[in-house]
Amino acid sequence: MPTKSAGYRMNRRQRVLRRLHSSLATIEDLALLSGCASLFLIMVIKAVDVTLRYCFNFPLQWSYGLISHYLLVAAFFLAMPYTYRVGGHVNVDVVVRSVARPLQAAFGMLTLFLSLLLFGVIFYEGLISTVHSWRGTEIMPDFYNWSSWTSNVFAPIGIFLVEFRIALNLAARLLNIADEPDEPQDSPFFLPRK
Repeated sequence: MPTKSAGYRMNRRQRVLRRLHSSLATIEDLALLSGCASLFLIMVIKAVDVTLRYCFNFPLQWSYGLISHYLLVAAFFLAMPYTYRVGGHVNVDVVVRSVARPLQAAFGMLTLFLSLLLFGVIFYEGLISTVHSWRGTEIMPDFYNWSSWTSNVFAPIGIFLVEFRIALNLAARLLNIADEPDEPQDSPFFLPRK
């Protein structure tokens, strides 16, 4: 039976996790907004390029480089944290549905832990690539010499936000299990049986 101090600690932890969740959600929403703006710019630039190309025989020669090296990368990596937060990613749960609820929780914890490791490696490599491109003043050969690091920077930003969300989810799960071992967990990893 939890004591009053244990309840206070639990409430304090929950408040901290809620604040972190709320702050991270705001940052993820801003990243999504930036990704959507990138997608909108792709649409506008492509429409202008096609109009100028076929109506006036005057294409925008820089449009392909800008879209492929910057805007598409930004749209993908900046939308990824929000997609993960709302559960819009691909989720293969064939095995998880067929096992008991405690084992579902274990699979959920294992998945979060392995995801934390995998996204940590991806973040590290993306950051190293970005710093290397920045220090080496690498450029992408195109009509204009686009700077390489400014394209690479979107990957570590998006991956870091996903990594932080995974760590927050894992911490919440660990704290929830430590505080209430006998209670069923509210989690996306507990799936209804059919």
